[in-house]
Amino acid sequence: MSIASRLRHTVTIERRTLGARNTYGVKAETWSTLRVVKGWLQPKARSETEQSGEGGPVGETDTLFMLPTDITEADRVVIAGVTYSVLDVHNAAGKSQHFELSVRRTEVDTAGDG
Repeated sequence: MSIASRLRHTVTIERRTLGARNTYGVKAETWSTLRVVKGWLQPKARSETEQSGEGGPVGETDTLFMLPTDITEADRVVIAGVTYSVLDVHNAAGKSQHFELSVRRTEVDTAGDG
């Protein structure tokens, strides 16, 4: 079975851009959609805090499989209304057949529309 047949999640890749400076001289940070691709999100590990029941969804580290595309560790991805920071982009087997990304959940969609 090919990796492409397993890509069932819609993944929005977002890239950070810096805008104008505010009154304190800090540039405003915005995230823009770079592209929408298919991916396959798989659980990888859970932190000790989450395993003990003390933590929430923040801190989960998962593996995201996708076909090769323009994505870096500075980007983030959104899947079903949940935002993940990209920790690592690995070219699986070094053959550019697919990427394996380590991602960490950073935000949960509280509006309920994702």
